[in-house]
Amino acid sequence: MEKKYYLRLYDQKFEVSKEEYCEYYKEKERFGYLKKLDQKHGLVYYQALDNDEYLGEGILSDNSENIEDLITKKIMIEELKICLELLQENEREIIVELFFKGKTERALSAETGIPQKTINNRKKQILIKLKKFLEK
Repeated sequence: MEKKYYLRLYDQKFEVSKEEYCEYYKEKERFGYLKKLDQKHGLVYYQALDNDEYLGEGILSDNSENIEDLITKKIMIEELKICLELLQENEREIIVELFFKGKTERALSAETGIPQKTINNRKKQILIKLKKFLEK
């Protein structure tokens, strides 16, 4: 009489061949071995953090801004404010209108009566001047 092999699936037994039986338990043993190695080395799978409300990946993702970037940005803004104060009044007005108030060169030209090309040239010169101030 030949030995019969069974695998259990959802509380039911299914008859399988000896090869299928051996392969199943070989894989199960390998999986257990790899799991022990992962635990030994402190590896945690995202799926281990899954719950009814969140997926593990979503919990671990960091959407906050880097603190170093925030500090650098604030320092640069402060330096820019200081450098803007070093400009002449008419230069500062051009920069404020174009970059802080978001006006176009064409709109500023219409408002002031200064030709657009002149505004563009002044803007370039002022930006070069600001760059020199910031590099000091």
